[in-house]
Amino acid sequence: MEQRWHSLGIRIKRQYMLAACALVLERGWAASAPLFWLVFLFLGVSHFGFWGVVAPAFHVVGLILFAAGLVAVGRTFWQRFFWPKDDEVRSALERESHIPHRPFRSFDAVAAKTNADGEKSRLFWDLHQQQQNQNLAKLNAFWPDFSFDRGDIYSLRSAVLLFALSGFIMSNGQASERFAFAFTPQFFGPDPIVQVDIWASPPDYTALAPVLLVKKPIQQLRERNEIIKLPEGSRIIARVSGGNEDLPILLNGETKYAFSKIAGMNFHAEVTEISGGKWQLIKDGDELATWTLQIMPDLAPIVRMPALPTITDRKALQLTAEVSDDYGIVELIGQISRGSKGDGIKLKLPFIQGAKKAESRSYHDLTQHVWSGLPVELSIVVRDEKGQLGRSKSVRMILPERDFQHPIAKILIEERKKLIADPSVSRFGVIGTLDALVSLPHILNENLAAHLMVSVARGILLIVRDEQRIEEAAELLWHAALKLENGNLTVAEQALRDAENALMEALNNGANDAEIKRLVEELKDAMQKFLTELSKNQGEMQSEMPSNTDGQRLAAQDLNNLLDKVDQFARSGARDEARDLLRQLQDVLENLQAAGTSLTPSQMAGQKLLDDLGKLMGDQQGLMDDTLKSSRRTEPSSNSTEKSDAKAFKKLGDQQEALRQMLGNIMGELGLGGDIPDALGKAERAMNSARQALELQQPKAAENLQKQVMEQLLKGSSDLAEQMMQGQGAQGGGQFGSNMGRDPLGRPMPSRNGRGLEKTDHKLFQKNFLSTTKLIMDEVRRRLSDPNRSDLEKQYLKRLLERFQ
Repeated sequence: MEQRWHSLGIRIKRQYMLAACALVLERGWAASAPLFWLVFLFLGVSHFGFWGVVAPAFHVVGLILFAAGLVAVGRTFWQRFFWPKDDEVRSALERESHIPHRPFRSFDAVAAKTNADGEKSRLFWDLHQQQQNQNLAKLNAFWPDFSFDRGDIYSLRSAVLLFALSGFIMSNGQASERFAFAFTPQFFGPDPIVQVDIWASPPDYTALAPVLLVKKPIQQLRERNEIIKLPEGSRIIARVSGGNEDLPILLNGETKYAFSKIAGMNFHAEVTEISGGKWQLIKDGDELATWTLQIMPDLAPIVRMPALPTITDRKALQLTAEVSDDYGIVELIGQISRGSKGDGIKLKLPFIQGAKKAESRSYHDLTQHVWSGLPVELSIVVRDEKGQLGRSKSVRMILPERDFQHPIAKILIEERKKLIADPSVSRFGVIGTLDALVSLPHILNENLAAHLMVSVARGILLIVRDEQRIEEAAELLWHAALKLENGNLTVAEQALRDAENALMEALNNGANDAEIKRLVEELKDAMQKFLTELSKNQGEMQSEMPSNTDGQRLAAQDLNNLLDKVDQFARSGARDEARDLLRQLQDVLENLQAAGTSLTPSQMAGQKLLDDLGKLMGDQQGLMDDTLKSSRRTEPSSNSTEKSDAKAFKKLGDQQEALRQMLGNIMGELGLGGDIPDALGKAERAMNSARQALELQQPKAAENLQKQVMEQLLKGSSDLAEQMMQGQGAQGGGQFGSNMGRDPLGRPMPSRNGRGLEKTDHKLFQKNFLSTTKLIMDEVRRRLSDPNRSDLEKQYLKRLLERFQ
């Protein structure tokens, strides 16, 4: 029994101590209400920045008042606080544990000693003690009560707490600085705030944005641990405002850069030549900011020739180059030299202005130069914005020389060579030759222009000995030889090249749509004049044979269509595709058949069949477009009637049958003179199937069959052209001369493996390109048919479709 009582007393003691602590805290919380008011009032005043706007004297007075208030409320606290008594602790434990009959307060009570009924009284006492012990086992300590209204009947605690929290939020992250400032009255005024703005500006040609190094008040500046990379040639611009009159200093290692005073306390510095390493901003002996720079060098551009220079059939020099630079190139030229003689030849090569990587391909007519036919060295030089040069490996070659067929033109060229090689020795001999030519006008074929140029050259050589004037005479002899050889063809040819270069330069330099349109029209005019002069020249050489005007007209139309594609690509933003297409056009024009060739009657007939086949392919393409439009009109969303659909498909079927009969006529003519390509037979059968599908109103099937027709027609035309080429090769040259392996438009002929021309030879026939284009156009049409779209958007979509119809 004694052991049990001892154990129960330890637990009661632990609960007793916890309850005493809770009462102490409760009474301390109630007595500290004035102290709470004063402390949080001081925090709110400090957070709102009150001490920064009052005079130092009032600042001190305010601190004194708060200190006096702190003493007063501390005294009040000790007056209002009193320690809990033993009975108060026991009563609180019983009350909070909800135990009746005061078991804790009577825990140590003893039984009264009486003689009456002693045994019976003791029994009742033991029962009473057992009941009290059971109640004592239920005793539990309690948490202190920290209600805001405890000792604060007006709830001022809530008001001052809200005031302090509002100040903390309004301090904008400067609460600790403002609290510290409350205990440091500024009798000599606050420290001046210094604003620092420092940034690095890369060179304009790098197209890089400025890099911000420092932009903060002095109190917030810190070291930038990361390494900042800047391109070579960057500038540092620094501005410091505020503080005292001491000039700031930028420090890079041992090098110092001083600021200049602008107005008031504003300072400015600009460093144009910077180096890497640690940089510091010093003012009044203090380090305000520091950062580390790494300067990235501007590397020299790189250029190479992916292919050796080639000579076209028209004796033009074709140059290709690939260039790269870290920030873009500004100049690309081809340099031709011949030992140490003269300054050499500089050829301007086309490229995209400012491109970091670019490919260049160009044609240059150097047959007029005095070095034509002589060995030279060729290299390509590229320059970047900084002026650094890159040079390709030199290539040794023979500069292309024009082959003249006219006998008098040959004489003039030989005399020109003599005159240029050694004017002092050969001048009089050249004059004698020119005298003979001028005295016999019929020798010049009564060509007045050539006669006049020879006469003027002779007069120059007779009168002057100046080297520059002698070069003028040599120039006149050259033009006279060209006039005798080709008439006006050479002038038209040069105008054509100039127009090509102008359009390529406009595409490279991002010209607007109107400028592109104008240059395309100029190129069309120059190309038409060139083809006209080429036709005239061929007519003079083969006047006894019928002219192939239909073939030439078809060729000109094809080239004009190609130029229209260039214009469409450029206006739609596909400048890369436009440049590729223009390069292909240049290839075609540079490899056109030279003047002075002739065609046999059988070759003329074969050419006519090729022209007819080309026209048939164009008509078939138009029928495919009509079939596609009819297919859309028959979709469930359309408003067309069944009767109108049947009539439309009947008309399309008749057109397909007419084209099939036209193909049959072409095949009949081919059968009279040789073998009929198998592909044309397949095309004829596919046409018949397409006609049947159209009559059955099956547009999807008709579209697939018409695609097969186009593929077989393309293959059949390629096979036919190959047969013509083989026949001409067996005759020992013929029309194409040095153009073996190319068709009359200079395009590569198909290999003799029976496959014909591959559609992937031209980017327009690449599967991915066409598929992507069709998907885009279908999406535009789908959006145009959407009734939920605005009228403004539909008008834009209509204009977009019209550009590609």
